[in-house]
Amino acid sequence: PGALRRGLFLIPESRKEQGLVLGRPIRENVTLSNLAALTTAGWVRTGAERRESRGLLDRVTVAGEDRRAVSALSGGNQQKVLFARALQRPRRLLIADEPTRGVDVGSRRAIYDLIAEQAAAGIGVLVISSDVEEVLGLAHRVLVIRGGRVAAELSGSGMTEENVLKAAFADPVTSEKPV
Repeated sequence: PGALRRGLFLIPESRKEQGLVLGRPIRENVTLSNLAALTTAGWVRTGAERRESRGLLDRVTVAGEDRRAVSALSGGNQQKVLFARALQRPRRLLIADEPTRGVDVGSRRAIYDLIAEQAAAGIGVLVISSDVEEVLGLAHRVLVIRGGRVAAELSGSGMTEENVLKAAFADPVTSEKPV
């Protein structure tokens, strides 16, 4: 809760183990981080929860009945449920760890659009990904981590697949001098 109050939101690498409550409805998974705003005297106002959930699910393009268990959704739609949850609260920093791992091409595009939308709104976005193409397509700056340390900081013309891979597996590089 302290991180949420400070405007930090994490979309974890493992949505099934760390992000979602699989046996619960989609609606509850969306509103989980903001239950206090949807309760009165300890009771969830289900009408308000339904409206809030539906609006957020529409925004992230998850169709269908939100009473179903979140486990019934595809991997891509499960990931979009986590993004819907993030959109529910004010954010200063959104951390997305492997945001498109195990999702279909259509969901991947929708997730990229959601990430770009957050950045355009002035929200800091930190994407942690082992997909080099994904990183290069989303980022304006890349930090390559190797052995727990920053092996390279790349930006501008230095942000190439070759430089990322070289920094990850070989020699350090700098963004000023493309290799």
